Amino acid sequence: MTLPVNSRPQKPVILIIFDFSYNMAIKEAEGFRYEIALDVLKKIDFSRIDSKFGLIVFGADSKKNGNDDISIPVKPDVNTEKEILSRLNILIPYGESPLAGALKKSKEILNKNNRNYIILFSAGVETCGGNPVSTAKELKSEGYISRIFCIGFGENNLLREIAKNTSGIYYNVTQFTSLKSEILKEIYGKNYNVAFSQSKAVFSGKIGYRNFIKKKLQVPAYGTEMTLKDLQGNIVRKMKYWRGIIENIPPGKYIIQLTNSGQNQQDSIIIRPGDFIIKNFIFDIETGNLTFKHLIEGAPEGKAYGTFTQINHENGETIYTGTRWSGTLQDLPIAKYTIIATNSSITKKKTIILKPNKTEEVTFSFSLKTGRIAYKCFMDTEKRKIAYGTTVKIFRLPIEELAFESSDQWRGTTSLIPPGNYRIEGEYQGIVKKENVYVAPDSTVNYDFIFNIRKIKLSYKCYRNKAKSPANGTIMEIFNSKGVLVEQLQGWRGSILLPEGSYLLRAQYQGKLISRNIDLFLKESSTFEQEFYFSQ
Repeated sequence: MTLPVNSRPQKPVILIIFDFSYNMAIKEAEGFRYEIALDVLKKIDFSRIDSKFGLIVFGADSKKNGNDDISIPVKPDVNTEKEILSRLNILIPYGESPLAGALKKSKEILNKNNRNYIILFSAGVETCGGNPVSTAKELKSEGYISRIFCIGFGENNLLREIAKNTSGIYYNVTQFTSLKSEILKEIYGKNYNVAFSQSKAVFSGKIGYRNFIKKKLQVPAYGTEMTLKDLQGNIVRKMKYWRGIIENIPPGKYIIQLTNSGQNQQDSIIIRPGDFIIKNFIFDIETGNLTFKHLIEGAPEGKAYGTFTQINHENGETIYTGTRWSGTLQDLPIAKYTIIATNSSITKKKTIILKPNKTEEVTFSFSLKTGRIAYKCFMDTEKRKIAYGTTVKIFRLPIEELAFESSDQWRGTTSLIPPGNYRIEGEYQGIVKKENVYVAPDSTVNYDFIFNIRKIKLSYKCYRNKAKSPANGTIMEIFNSKGVLVEQLQGWRGSILLPEGSYLLRAQYQGKLISRNIDLFLKESSTFEQEFYFSQ
């Protein structure tokens, strides 16, 4: 339900809130999250909607932290769509995620009781102590917004709750077309199809292009510059990116020109109404490799987990963003590259020139405070029985970067690691324990895994028929939850002590096979009995 408007109608306001935290630097199958979100925003084509548009961004300023890293690049007004896109195109993910703070910031530029809509593009993570759902409810109840539409990645419960509590809708990034329809319905009501057709753009075609390297097909030819011209030689569009889509192209004939490493290619394209033409180009160019590492200054084996890295081609194209302590990029076109690394508000930069068939290594050292995590693994609460063979993994949060892994030690201590939030996971005989811990500077977090492993007696009997004639010679195989064979017994009956857990039993007799999944957990009795019948 839309809140009442003033007697003098005002244009609806659509406020775009865009997340540029490091969570948006995570790479999905289709590309980096922030790039996917930008593509979605461009495809919605808000220029066809008669509204005022504004923009709030957060997480994009490397010099600010937390709730200070929120800005209003574009205040709501008409004809601001191009300015919004141009502002977004120059930003990259950097910092934390003050999602609640960004929502609250909208109060500064929205009038109460107007038709105000927020479209939130976000990874759906709050890292600055706010409560985004409560803030969204507050905006709704105080009359600042009518609805919040959230666009995220996968099943995001936080974004779903924000949308649910503001009469909005949560969309996966793949659902942008239905979002356009919903916005149009909200503004134009039942007549949105008429309003949409009346504002239909004159441009009616689009061109997509991709550039690859010949010796490594499907490897991007980074650094390619594209120029699209009409037959009169007028430049229609220029882009510095290995791939792209040019929309709203009037029908006609065009020349597309590509340049990479001194090589030039071109092709002619005829655009008709409704066309979407994709062109692929192959460049036979030399390549090299780039490896980067981020270490902790003065700490032996200290890895600077949580470092955000951006790598730019000399033409300005960003070829990599990610949050991890190390990485390797292979088959990059020979060129000059700039590597920018940020950890705990410390930013470092280095420029290198790749050489053909060589690997350039770049190492940054950060002066960071450090801590450790120490762990022990036990089978019982009394800590008398050691859980040998426990697999332990430790992840830096919220980016899920693997910071430690061991599968052969029941106890251990990490090397020096940066302060922050981590998740420690232990797996023993199919039982998984996990917990989030905070590592403070100059401290050691001590954590004990208690798996409460108890052993249960499994007894089985195998019969040829319902008359319970023993099936002598039966082979019984027992597999754990990972599919590993833990025991093989022979005989029509038998028993064995097994740790609590889930198992697969496979009984074989004279070519007949019976498989059965069981959950072996201690209840009233410490004995678990199973019977198998190979015929009626």
